[in-house]
Amino acid sequence: MTTPIERLKILINSSTPVVVIETVEEIRVVKLVRGVCAEANLPVFEWSIADGLTRSGSSAPVTVQGGRPLSGQEQAQRMAQASNLAEQVQVAVGNTREPAQVLGHLETMTINAVVILKDFHRHLDDPVVVRRLRDVAQQFSANRRTLIITGPSITVPPELASLIEYLDLPLPDAARLRQIVEETFTRLSGTRSLKRTLDAAGLNALADNLRGLTEEEAERALSQTIIAHYALAPEVVTDILEAKKNLLRHSGMVEFIDTSENFSSIAGLEKLKLWLQARRAHGRKARVASDWSRLGA
Repeated sequence: MTTPIERLKILINSSTPVVVIETVEEIRVVKLVRGVCAEANLPVFEWSIADGLTRSGSSAPVTVQGGRPLSGQEQAQRMAQASNLAEQVQVAVGNTREPAQVLGHLETMTINAVVILKDFHRHLDDPVVVRRLRDVAQQFSANRRTLIITGPSITVPPELASLIEYLDLPLPDAARLRQIVEETFTRLSGTRSLKRTLDAAGLNALADNLRGLTEEEAERALSQTIIAHYALAPEVVTDILEAKKNLLRHSGMVEFIDTSENFSSIAGLEKLKLWLQARRAHGRKARVASDWSRLGA
């Protein structure tokens, strides 16, 4: 299975003119793009209607390569490459705040680069913007240049459909969630005196309770819960569910209903009940067998 970082490398290196990343995790997108471009020796530009077009240094740390964490030496090498690409501070390009203006500027671009357009979906109902975006995309397809359009919800005009590829950012798996726990605790420990009493089994349980959250949501829930206890302790494993519930409740997509009901209070569906009970028993037996195996029994 191709990871997001591997797919983005392919899209950029194959001169894909426009890549759409539909997500609320803008910071994650920027880090991902900067990391890939640092390795490819490509400069990164970022655009927002507030700041216009800026040439940004790839100063964000690159933590994964092909799904594995980078060593400290590898990260240092990537950072050295990034510093050679651009200044570490953002330098704004004049007269590029308006969408049509920045596209006009990009039409004159003569270097290979990747440009991140933030919240650009809000301007895709303007026929002038769509026309200029189409012109830029057609020009970029002949060079090693790519536009990254990112936002929470993006409707692509039919005129651009043949020029666009999509990149999905999946929710973090258990391994990535464990890594986020470690990263969050390390970050918080840098400015606070925190205790750590959570063992490996607790870490796995904590990662399991974080499933279903985005990387940014998981980090936020962890930060709140660790600070509440001033520790990475067993209590965090259970309390994280309340933080997770609050995050999802305010998203408007999920409603949590506390209940003490059990199978005995549900009428009918006898075969389904038996099947679920059998699955639950099978799961318990499998876990016990696994535990005995680890103990060498």
